[in-house]
Amino acid sequence: MRVPPLPDPANQLSRERIAAGAVGDRAIDVPAAAITMTPYDPAWPTRFARERARIRAALGSRALAVEHVGSTSVPGLAAKNRIDIDLIVTDPADESGYLPALAPLGYLLRTREPGWYQHRCCWNDGHTVKPARVRSGLRRAPAAPGLP
Repeated sequence: MRVPPLPDPANQLSRERIAAGAVGDRAIDVPAAAITMTPYDPAWPTRFARERARIRAALGSRALAVEHVGSTSVPGLAAKNRIDIDLIVTDPADESGYLPALAPLGYLLRTREPGWYQHRCCWNDGHTVKPARVRSGLRRAPAAPGLP
């Protein structure tokens, strides 16, 4: 798998950068609440498969890839109870070519980062879009002591 170079380290995440990418009424401050981890749920792959089918039905060939990513995609790993999905389209900047088809499914554009590989983030009841290379690395990594 070809992994593109990382963006310039000078482009650090800051309050200003978060605000610049925020879309709609999205709050730019991260809540101070603790993240809740849950034991691995064998239903997570099924939840992803259901969402993938809905996205593929809505987008057809415009969806080049729909992948289960993030911690819920790693069998046996405790995670936040949120299914993360990596959707790849030919041109993320052409939002009119795919966002209207995702809106009836409840996916709303919440982040636009043209300087980060034309990254877009849509939220739907806890579903987000993230890079697939995180999932691939976790699946290859040896288990930590005490984990399956």
